[in-house]
Amino acid sequence: MRKIALRGLVFYGRHGAYRHERGLGQPFYVDIEIAYDFRGAAATDAVDDAVDYRDVYRTAKGIFEGPSLRLLETLAERTAQAILARFPVATAAFVHVRKPHAPLGGPAEGVEAMVEIGRDG
Repeated sequence: MRKIALRGLVFYGRHGAYRHERGLGQPFYVDIEIAYDFRGAAATDAVDDAVDYRDVYRTAKGIFEGPSLRLLETLAERTAQAILARFPVATAAFVHVRKPHAPLGGPAEGVEAMVEIGRDG
């Protein structure tokens, strides 16, 4: 399997189950992996034959910095689905979202949601 990955992306969003989270906003940390057969791109060494990392970043940014959502699960799922829709050569997308300031009521490093979906769902 061949994959590309974008790690440690940081987006500021207004997502959360509670009104004060959506009003205040907070950072979300995101890792993305995209599986696709990039042998052709590797052979030509041409960006036009590859999944452009900048387009992946913009796709994720549009979701995380877009309209408020309540669940991390929704953010992860929508991001993976958007990547598959935007990049037809992708066979699978993995998205890992971390929310370090989740209101848990006690000390914690945060909460996370992960999804990996393929073309078949």
